[in-house]
Amino acid sequence: MDKKKFLNLKNKYHKGVLKNGIKYIYSNNPLQHTTSIVFFIRVGSRNEKPLEYGLAHLLEHILFKGSEKYPSYQLLNKQIDSLHIDTNASTTKNYTNYYFKLPMTNFQKGLEVLKDMIYHSIIDLKELNKEKKVVLEEINQSIDDSLEYANDLLDINLYKNHPLSHLILGSKTNLNKITRKQLYNFYKKYYIPNNTCISLSGNIPKNIISILEKTFSNSKPKPINLNFTNLSIFQQNPLFLVKPRKREQIAVCLGIKIFNMYDNRKHLCDVISNILYGNMTSRLWIALREKNPIVYGCDVGF
Repeated sequence: MDKKKFLNLKNKYHKGVLKNGIKYIYSNNPLQHTTSIVFFIRVGSRNEKPLEYGLAHLLEHILFKGSEKYPSYQLLNKQIDSLHIDTNASTTKNYTNYYFKLPMTNFQKGLEVLKDMIYHSIIDLKELNKEKKVVLEEINQSIDDSLEYANDLLDINLYKNHPLSHLILGSKTNLNKITRKQLYNFYKKYYIPNNTCISLSGNIPKNIISILEKTFSNSKPKPINLNFTNLSIFQQNPLFLVKPRKREQIAVCLGIKIFNMYDNRKHLCDVISNILYGNMTSRLWIALREKNPIVYGCDVGF
């Protein structure tokens, strides 16, 4: 394989908007044998109102539980497995994403399955009640993990009463109160074409735009209010938060306010991150693992 040709293809991309408002971006590389499809829905925990805390994440789970064409999790998962698809999803404060990675020969079928799963979920009540228990255990796990718990406390105290402060998983109390109607209304409000971006990479058909237009021709755009709230932090002095817990280890998190995510200086943060803890010659690795072996792990993120 020509490495230079491979990298040049990988770094070329095209983007645009379908007739129904779905944004797309793709990077075609015919030297690959697989294709990756990622759906980004512009809704995360920051879009939730107080009574909706945890809805975006719970919905992410439910979409794997059955659709109009595959009305049970067994049928949906059987179809996914038959196409040799590697799949997962995640919810952040700003968006929810779902991905399929599959052999290029199964691209069209895989795209249809993902479309049906995302836009035509049946949100079965029985599955909803079952999945609540799973998310409750996910919350317990995040509390048990001291480092993850410390990160959550950092967000809560750094952002105070702003929508960015509440947890992506929601709370146990709120989770138990969520109804199917509430989840369904949230789903129909945000899971619409003009609030979606499709990202494609790998071996993609040459007529990809016509395929996308045809596949999503029945999806119609709708008005949407994303419930965004501007963020202002007027902290003048350092804030220290200590939470004693009966654990064998101590987790320490440090948060510093910088510029927003649209600032071009964010690329400098990637360089700083690597200098601090990007490899085994980075400064924190040397200081905390080699000269003073006092930690197992560390992370730097922006």
